Amino acid sequence: MKLIKHAAAGCIAALFSAAAGAATVDWQIAGPGILNNVSDGSNSILSYDLHDSGYETQSWLISGIAPEDGTYSFLWNYTGLHSWFAVTVGLTTSTGATLVNAYGPACCDSPSNGFDYSGGFTFYDVKAGDSLGFTASGSNYDYSQLLIGKLLLTPTDTLFTAPSSPVPEADPASMFAVGMALAGFAVTRRRRRLG
Repeated sequence: MKLIKHAAAGCIAALFSAAAGAATVDWQIAGPGILNNVSDGSNSILSYDLHDSGYETQSWLISGIAPEDGTYSFLWNYTGLHSWFAVTVGLTTSTGATLVNAYGPACCDSPSNGFDYSGGFTFYDVKAGDSLGFTASGSNYDYSQLLIGKLLLTPTDTLFTAPSSPVPEADPASMFAVGMALAGFAVTRRRRRLG
């Protein structure tokens, strides 16, 4: 009877450990610019610093290999500065989930002039040796051409059924301003053509 109790307790502990994603993932970052990876054994900070980025979208692959079977759940915080004009910020997972898809047409509303997004994500049914990860991306059409970002990943026991973060949408006031500018441009062009 004692052996059955210990076996049952061991099975429950193993199930909880797998559900909580107890194993630590050794994260790596790859992409353009100066890259940094700092970990205290639990929390990982992966960062990039790219000057003279050009006007194309740049991306950074943040990946790790699962050391054991289980479910891996993380709180994430993505911060940075992708310059000030026509700024984009993206964060997706290796499973295809979009965590951040933001655009700032002009200074100084986020993500222009800096951004700070956070949430949680769970990788389910991961097998030992599987790759899991995130892709951070961004661009701008700014003279400064800066792309600086940092992703903090913290393991958690909380399980998320869907990406837990607001995926930012375009600000209605900004969209109205862009629409009015385009309408003004069209009217001016028509007047020049007729006049």
